[in-house]
Amino acid sequence: MNSYVLLSHLAMGSTFDTPPSTHAVHAAQRIGEETLIKAPKGLTAPASRVVSYGYLPDWIANPMMVDLDSLSHVAWFNVSLNGSGEVIDTGSWNAIAAELVEAAHAVGTKVHLCVALFDEPTQAAVLSDPTHRNRAVAQLAALVNDYGADGLNVDFEGMAWEQKDELVEFVIALKAAVDEVYLATPAIDWRGAYDYDRLATESDGLFIMAYDYHWGGGDPGPVGPLHGGGPWSDYAQDWTLEDYRYWGVPDDKIIMGMPLYGRFWPTANDTVPGTATGSGSATVMASALITAAEYPPRFDETTESPWVWTGHEQLWYDDLASTEVKLSWAIDQGIQGVGYWALGYTGNNPEFWQMIDRITLIEAGGYTDDTGAPDDDTGEIFDGDEPVAAYQTPDSSADSGTPSAAPSKGGCGCGVVERLSWSPLMLVAFLGLRRRA
Repeated sequence: MNSYVLLSHLAMGSTFDTPPSTHAVHAAQRIGEETLIKAPKGLTAPASRVVSYGYLPDWIANPMMVDLDSLSHVAWFNVSLNGSGEVIDTGSWNAIAAELVEAAHAVGTKVHLCVALFDEPTQAAVLSDPTHRNRAVAQLAALVNDYGADGLNVDFEGMAWEQKDELVEFVIALKAAVDEVYLATPAIDWRGAYDYDRLATESDGLFIMAYDYHWGGGDPGPVGPLHGGGPWSDYAQDWTLEDYRYWGVPDDKIIMGMPLYGRFWPTANDTVPGTATGSGSATVMASALITAAEYPPRFDETTESPWVWTGHEQLWYDDLASTEVKLSWAIDQGIQGVGYWALGYTGNNPEFWQMIDRITLIEAGGYTDDTGAPDDDTGEIFDGDEPVAAYQTPDSSADSGTPSAAPSKGGCGCGVVERLSWSPLMLVAFLGLRRRA
């Protein structure tokens, strides 16, 4: 409890330079737009599941091939706003909305439109002026309701503390105009700009961007660590969940968003924690798994994170097994559900979707797969008790090195990425430390 108070005092009145939003960087660079999308496994899921919430970026190849029936919600990323509150960048939504809504509703999946805004001046211009705010609400609601979609996702990152109350008012107005409103919120609110409990009360849920705890501008380490502690800082997914709880967010309004990507850092050696010799760059899970298969596997037991040393870079990433561990942990916490940034980054690997069904479907304790997947012919129920794959024995060198300092003040759904591979990508981020007025 005292640590939260101390952190709050450190954040009081402070402003921090934060890296650009990961979501913004991906949108600007269209990272991974050539990602290969395999055919979905074609399951018809039961109606009962914990919330399984995925962002679907408009630059992903063949977006309609994403396995919609393994999701409770899909959020199309994105449209934006200008300073007058007018909705801009609507082309991709208008082109796909009718088809996406029809296909998603056919398998019981809800469709949200994500409105993303990442620069402070425009955020202030929209949120601080009631006329601009009302214009944005009316136009966004029309884009949702005219296509029969189900709601909005608000992704305003890097906000100034001064807009905290206005963001709540914006959410209240949106909620009155559409059926559902969810928000993307930071792993650590460094500026105290997000009134967690009020936003939770006025919305249907908070998608916590629980990633980029180690970002491209810092030293190498787990992108989405489950636990903190030596040799790492305390900042990790479990810390973030407790921070939200501390500030009054009920579990039934929390979605833990997981990264479907990894990051390379140039380093001189394989020491852990290591020191970057240059900026890190992100890569989608599909590409990370291809690269990692070429090197001896390493595993950090503290954070539940696989990694490899290429001889000149450390690659930290999540594979299917580590992702399942983290998703299962989140679901066991009794929260509303789990989520993913971003759909398409796995190459639509059928094994990924089978794992998602295994741990998120709750009807009859699991999911019966009749499509030829393992156990199909026996009619067995996937009960979620076993991970999809066993880890290799961790390399002892992964535990060497001296403890690292607290992570750089960045991370959580934001960042700069430069690396492009056959299915490139990914984010860096702004982390925010929670502060109350």
